[in-house]
Amino acid sequence: MAAESLQPLRDVTRLSARVVRVLGANPGKYTLQGTNTYLISAPQPSGSPRRGSAGSSSGSSSAVASILVDTGEGQPGYVATLERVLRGSDEGMGGRRSLVTDIILTHRHGDHVNGLPSVLELLARLRSEDGGAASSIDTDDTTAGPPRLHKFPDPATDAALVEKLQALPAGSYTVHNSPAGPSPLHPLAHGDVLHVGAEDDASTLEVLHSPGHTTDHVALLLREEHALLTGDNVLGQGTSVFEDLKAYISSLRLMKEALVTSGASPHLEEENRLYPAHGPHMDNGRVTLERYVEHRLAREAQLLELLRKTPPEDDDSWTIRSLVATLYAGYPEGLYLPAARGIWLHLQKLAHDGAEGAAHMRGQRLSCTNDAEMDDLKLEGENRWLLAMDQKWRLSEAVKM
Repeated sequence: MAAESLQPLRDVTRLSARVVRVLGANPGKYTLQGTNTYLISAPQPSGSPRRGSAGSSSGSSSAVASILVDTGEGQPGYVATLERVLRGSDEGMGGRRSLVTDIILTHRHGDHVNGLPSVLELLARLRSEDGGAASSIDTDDTTAGPPRLHKFPDPATDAALVEKLQALPAGSYTVHNSPAGPSPLHPLAHGDVLHVGAEDDASTLEVLHSPGHTTDHVALLLREEHALLTGDNVLGQGTSVFEDLKAYISSLRLMKEALVTSGASPHLEEENRLYPAHGPHMDNGRVTLERYVEHRLAREAQLLELLRKTPPEDDDSWTIRSLVATLYAGYPEGLYLPAARGIWLHLQKLAHDGAEGAAHMRGQRLSCTNDAEMDDLKLEGENRWLLAMDQKWRLSEAVKM
């Protein structure tokens, strides 16, 4: 995801009165410092009394209702850190206990959803220790049962996640009763709103369906901060990958428009904060989103300019192998395979857009000249991009009707 040196991040960081970042303990080439999971709650002024049961048997402070965004990939170290945060024993929490009432999954990738079973096991254990006392929750919502699990539907992959969740002990989550039958997952839709905390000072998350990285991807607008939890559409360092470039660019524009409409974040002048799923937070959200769009459009123009030149092969078409080797000349060949993925997605977008679909097309059309030989590209995994290297592409004048 990023070639630059990574900024060190602490396992737990309070980023605002409403937002705590908990690292997923899974640093790596594609996850950067690790998956950022976020605990969202209503702010608690320093020294203010907390509502709760006056006769609490444990004598401990009341727990603050919270929404957990993403769950990491299931690393034991993450669960231990999250437990410390929820118990209020982490130094950044100031003794403030949290109870997770809802979990939002930004999309289907394993580094965001695979930690769900172990997180639910932890939450069940904490509820058991507390005796499940609804009166110990610092919120106007008195339902202190198992958390609700929220995700934008993805028919192609949700079945495997649902099966894994249904194998958990009864009472691990609050069941969603839909016309199609009970499900562990409460379906999200664009524009849905989730609240946490008392009405007079709640934290509000608005769902923005933002496909491109994946079809089921959502970003979350934290209304009170005029800030955006970006999921994997934007990274704190480097740039993200995507499955559908056309949808991805549309989503980036949608996200920027949501920030502009929302207004500037507190203490920022005509700018907004971004909370990405990987890497540090950013306080230049509008500029960052515009830069992401410009980066993709610049690559598109560069690719079209190259396609108008004579290919190095003795042919009238460019292979993706030649496009990558030319565009990434001077880079290690180890980068060619991931680069092929990005180039292929750019070509797919341009071919789909047609002659008038891009500012740089000049009335030309782009087509794959050996598409019939490329049926195996429907396969998943690295082999797909090895095969893609031999795909041939050509620009031609559009036929006027």
